Amino acid sequence: MLIDLLIENARIHTGDPRQPVVDSLAVLNGHVIAVGEHLDGVQARERVDARKRTVLPGFNDAHAHTVWFGTTLMETDLSGVGSLDDIYRILAERAASTGPDDWIVASGFNPVLLRGAHPDRDVLDQIAGGRPVWIKHASGHSCQVNGAGLRRTAILEHLDSPLEGGRIVVAEAGRPTGWTRATWPSSAGPPSPRRARRPHRPGGAGGARSSPTVPARRTVVSTVR
Repeated sequence: MLIDLLIENARIHTGDPRQPVVDSLAVLNGHVIAVGEHLDGVQARERVDARKRTVLPGFNDAHAHTVWFGTTLMETDLSGVGSLDDIYRILAERAASTGPDDWIVASGFNPVLLRGAHPDRDVLDQIAGGRPVWIKHASGHSCQVNGAGLRRTAILEHLDSPLEGGRIVVAEAGRPTGWTRATWPSSAGPPSPRRARRPHRPGGAGGARSSPTVPARRTVVSTVR
């Protein structure tokens, strides 16, 4: 059998607990087809002597935000909520185990599942017991904070100032709702005078757009010294 690539004399990590490290690897049509001792006598169009270097599987990120995803595992999960009452209940439970001056951080919130509804900043203040609340939108381009969060980030002092990075949504009477629509990912932190652009009233133009997905490229192996 003639294959495309044969890597030999390597320390190849397979990810298979039954055979975690092998010394050779075969590639055909862009796919790994065999590793280790099964390759004796195989012919290849290209042979690579890895000189005992480490070979790892190729890692691809098609806009998955792996670091951001990792941080969400340490935060309160709102991805499965079915109502605003669910949000208030979950955050109240988290507040009970959170220090009085600590942020309550939640992620995975998707208002589409609630027909566009957003948590009320005053209710969030009540259930959080004065603690600042920061709710990250699932898209990464919007977030919600309560009144304590608005005060902690000094937003209330800068509503009439040109701000960078997004928009603060205010009600008809000019009172901030706590909802921000941003051009910076909400994972970067609650908005600050250096991060938001200007107050925004519901129904205005200029909503956040999702970034296009970057197509993943096939990567067979990567070698490191």
